[in-house]
Amino acid sequence: MEIKKVDINRGSKSIKDNIKRISYSQYTLLKNCPLHWKLNYVDNLRKFNPNIYNVLGTSIHETCQKFLDVAYNDSLKHAHYIDMKKEFIETFYKEYENANKQINTPLVKSFAEIETIIEESDEMLKDFVKKWKKYFKIRGYKLLGIEKVIDTPIFNTKFGDKLTSNALNFYGFIDVVIKNTKTNKITIIDLKTSYRGWNKQKVEQSKLQLLLYKNYFYQQYKEEYNIESLSNIELMFIVMKRKVFVPKESEFTPSRVKKIIVPSKQKFNKYISEFKENILSVYDVYENDIKLKDIEFKPNANDISCKYCEHKNTDLCNAKKTRKARISSTSKRKITKSKLKLSDSAKKTIANIENPTKVNNSNNTKLSKSEISKLIKSSNKNTDEDTYNLGLPPDMFSNIRNIIKNNKNKK
Repeated sequence: MEIKKVDINRGSKSIKDNIKRISYSQYTLLKNCPLHWKLNYVDNLRKFNPNIYNVLGTSIHETCQKFLDVAYNDSLKHAHYIDMKKEFIETFYKEYENANKQINTPLVKSFAEIETIIEESDEMLKDFVKKWKKYFKIRGYKLLGIEKVIDTPIFNTKFGDKLTSNALNFYGFIDVVIKNTKTNKITIIDLKTSYRGWNKQKVEQSKLQLLLYKNYFYQQYKEEYNIESLSNIELMFIVMKRKVFVPKESEFTPSRVKKIIVPSKQKFNKYISEFKENILSVYDVYENDIKLKDIEFKPNANDISCKYCEHKNTDLCNAKKTRKARISSTSKRKITKSKLKLSDSAKKTIANIENPTKVNNSNNTKLSKSEISKLIKSSNKNTDEDTYNLGLPPDMFSNIRNIIKNNKNKK
C-alpha cells in the first residue's frame, strides 16, 4: 500500500527583522563561557563544526517525526508501513553530505563506523516503533506540531524595574507537541539521542530547555490553543540510547528508548527569573530597543568549555595561559596514574586490544563491537555485497566511501 505523504510545517528559520533572538543553545553558551558567546553571537564569528553524532541525531529525529506525523495526521496503520531503516539511511546520507561540505576533516575514520551507526540506529528505531504506545497516545489526542516554532518576547510582562520589550525574543523549535482534546492538556516532547542513556544528573542539567519551552509556548499560544494555565502543559524527554548493557546469562534485553517526565511546578518561577536576570546581565533592555552592556566578557577556561571551542588557540581568546596551566596539571595527573600497577587480567585485556590477532580464547577474552570498530582503520574490506547485509542499496554509500577517502587525502 502506498503511504500518503503528509506535509510537515516546520516554520521559517529565515527571519528578517530588527528583533534580537536568543535560543536555549545560545543561553547555555552564555552561561558556560561569556567570551565564547560574545564572539559567536555579537561579533558573528561563529563557525559550526558538525560531527557524526550531529548527523545521527538529526537523522533519528526526522525519522521518528515522520512516523508520528503519519500516525496522527493519516493513520497508525499507514505509519507502520513506513520502512524506518530506509527513511533513516536516506536522511543520514543527505545530512552526511551536507555536514561534510562544512568541514575540512573527515567525519569518520572508516566505513565501519558508519555500519555501526546504522546498526545501532536500526535497533533504536525498532524499539521506538515497537514500544511507542507507551510514550504516545492516538485516540483523543491531536498533533499540534512537529518542530513547532517559538518566537515570542522574553520580557512580555514587567520584570523587576524593567519595561516590557518587543526587541528581544526567545526562539526555538519544539520537536513534538500533542494535545489531549478532552482535557486540553498539552504535552511538549523533546527527542534526544544518547550513548548509554541519561541519569538523574543529566536530566537535571537539561530540564531548563523544556521549562523555557513551556513558559514561552504558553505565552505565544495560550489563546490559539485555549490553554487555561501553565499547569496544563506537561514536559517529556524521549531518550534513545545507542548502547545497552546486557548482563551475562540474561534473556532480557533492556529497551533503548526511555520516557522521562520532567516535573515543572517546583521552582519553575525561579528558573525563569534566573534566565531573565542572566539576559539582563549582558543587555540593557528598552521597550523597542536593546543595547549590549559595556562590560568585559570573560572566558571560562576549562576542559569542557574549551575542548570543542572554535576559538581556542587563537588571538581571539585570552584564556590560553590559563588553559595551558590546566592542561599541564592534567598531564601530571595522567603521569601519576600511569604509574599505578595493573592486574594481570587488565594487562591481558590491553594486550588483546592492542594485538587482536593474538587473542587467547582460553582466557575467555572477547572484544566488543565498538572495540573491533576502532581497530578497523580502513574501509577497503567492505564490498558492495556488505551493503546488502545491512539492507542498503549497493550504491547508497559509495559516495560516502569516496568522501572518506577524499578527506583522508586532505590530511
